[in-house]
Amino acid sequence: MTDSPPIPDVERYYGHGVLHCPYCDGYEQRDKSIGVYGGSTEALALALELTGWTSRLCLVSDGLCQLRPAQRRRLSASGIMLREKPVTGLKGRGTQLQRIQFAGGEDLAVDALFCHSKGQARLELARELGLEADRRKPLKTAGYGKTRIRGLYVAGDASDHVQFAIVAAGEGAAAAFAINTELLKEDIAGSPRRRQAAAADMACQA
Repeated sequence: MTDSPPIPDVERYYGHGVLHCPYCDGYEQRDKSIGVYGGSTEALALALELTGWTSRLCLVSDGLCQLRPAQRRRLSASGIMLREKPVTGLKGRGTQLQRIQFAGGEDLAVDALFCHSKGQARLELARELGLEADRRKPLKTAGYGKTRIRGLYVAGDASDHVQFAIVAAGEGAAAAFAINTELLKEDIAGSPRRRQAAAADMACQA
């Protein structure tokens, strides 16, 4: 689950012009005009990541920026503009974002607005099953997503900081492999042939 920035009509453009992952959506926005929402250290890091895709970047802090003087200098040295006026809205055609509007009537032409998003895993079920679950941290697991609770495996956002669908799918496949192996061991241990073999071993030892 991710949070969208508190801007009027942001849902209209979310997933089209309003984005949050430079790895998922950066390539499509290469060499375009990009705004980065926020005035925090995380927003600065996101803006710096996006310099790999375009040189036309502007950090939109939506009010007074929280960055320290050294961070502001780094922003300037990287060729990233800074706009500290409050954001009043977004404008575009259909679901395609075209402009960011600021207090005082100013606006900024952009092709996309990236925002740092703090993902939160839904861990209610994990807590009910007895795991110590904190939304700020991934669940602790052994190999293949195995938890300390017998028969309980996790994969995806709940287990790792890298919140990519392809990573979640890979973790799910690994957990499925481990679960199948565990069930197979139980089936073999509980089969009549296995019990007969165990009884024969005990008789020989006696």
